[in-house]
Amino acid sequence: MLCMEVGKFGHPSTCVGGPRQQNRCAMNVRILSNSHAKQKWNEKKAFDRMKKKAKLKWDEFQAQTQQMEQVK
Repeated sequence: MLCMEVGKFGHPSTCVGGPRQQNRCAMNVRILSNSHAKQKWNEKKAFDRMKKKAKLKWDEFQAQTQQMEQVK
């Protein structure tokens, strides 16, 4: 029988030893075999890449703007 202890954030823990004893490999296999979860994961990766690229472009634009101001 699993004991329902209150965890760090006030939520009951279903694992006797806490979240460190969860089987991460089995959990990842179950999640990644779900097509909806795969789609969400891929969308998150694509969004993170787009955000990184936009930040690089913004930094480049800021550098160019500063160079133009220095020339004046």
